[in-house]
This record gives sequence, C-alpha cells and structure tokens, in this order.
Amino acid sequence: MKDIQKENIIYKQNKLGWYKMDTCSFVKVLREEKRSLMEESRRIFSHFDFLPILVHLMDQDYSIIYANQFLCDNYGMDVIGKKCYEIFENNTKPCDVCYTYSVIKTKKTYRWEWDCVKTNKTYDLYAFPYSDYDGKTMVLEMGFDITERKQIEREMGRLDRLNLIGRWQRGSAMKFATP
Repeated sequence: MKDIQKENIIYKQNKLGWYKMDTCSFVKVLREEKRSLMEESRRIFSHFDFLPILVHLMDQDYSIIYANQFLCDNYGMDVIGKKCYEIFENNTKPCDVCYTYSVIKTKKTYRWEWDCVKTNKTYDLYAFPYSDYDGKTMVLEMGFDITERKQIEREMGRLDRLNLIGRWQRGSAMKFATP
C-alpha cells in the first residue's frame, strides 16, 4: 500500500481502493496505530513476567528498555534505563567482548554461556535481533540458569577422572602381584 500527498489531502490505498483523508485525520490515524502497536508490544512482553528466566530488551546504547520480573528480582527493581554492563558486570564501560552488541551489528541470533560474578550463577544466553514498533533495532536477550547442570557436569567429570585413576591403580597393582 502506498500513500500519495497533494497539498493538505492524503490519498491512501487499502485493499478496496483509494480514499481521501485530510492531514489532521491522517495524523490521528497514525497516532492510534502507534498507540495500538505500543499496547500490543506491552501485552506481549507482559507474558515474560511469569517465566523463571532472565529476559530483557536492550537498546543500541546498551540501555535496558525492558526487564521481566525474574530479572528485577535477581538484579534489582531499578534496572530500566541502566546500562547492561553496569547491572550484570558492575563495570563502567562495555565489556571487551560483547556478544549482545554483535547481534545488533550482524542482525543474527547468538548463543553463549555466561558466568555471572554478581550472582555466582551460570546462564545459557540467547540474544535475538528485535525490531520495535517504530523499526528500531534492539536486542531481546533470554538467559536460562544452568548453574546446577554445570555443577553436575563438573562432578561427573571429577568422578570419571577418579574412576580412571582407580582402573590405572588396579592395573598397576595386578602387574606387581602377578608372579
């Protein structure tokens, strides 16, 4: 659909054809459409408040635009408007290697594991490119707490090493015990 403007009259095209609209009416329609999109965005993000994962929306300047309830409960209620590196890493400047920011540059999804020094937890992070209702590119990031799984994996690795040492010791002992 394309619009044509002549003087103060705007001709809009929809599925049924062309119709005429004055500038004031057109501005009212645009405001209503924007309000509707913003409301839909809020409604969608409200679903994240019930998930036991970290969810936040980050602007191109590293500012947190949205944070779900789980993130606020774990990192403080006043995270909106603050920089991600201040909240998650207690830094005053962006991280040297910022995987989240690379999503903005490449517009591709990225996944990595992150050890949070602030909470002593390990997260499986997913960062997705996100376009807001006005077309602005941001990053939607979700983090799943995998601390317990990583501890179990480390313990299993430790037990495997002990098992290998035990087998080696039994094999050495058998060599010396055999006449």
